[in-house]
Amino acid sequence: MVMSGGGLACIPRATTDLVYVRMHGPDRDAMYAGSYSPDDLRRWADRITGWDGEGRDVWLYFNNDLGGHAVRNALSLRELLS
Repeated sequence: MVMSGGGLACIPRATTDLVYVRMHGPDRDAMYAGSYSPDDLRRWADRITGWDGEGRDVWLYFNNDLGGHAVRNALSLRELLS
């Protein structure tokens, strides 16, 4: 499991054939808040593409729900990956 969240240590290293990523939001002051920037999402798209190229299945879940950012960030990431 890999996680991303403001103020949390993120080690984006895959050690199994299944990579599960939890996106808790980039806000350092409030967990599950804030919107990931386009640059952040591009970096995640690159990681996901790399893991996919290694034959790994990737599941990613946004739960930065405060303010509705999770849905918008998921749609943006999906666009980057398509």
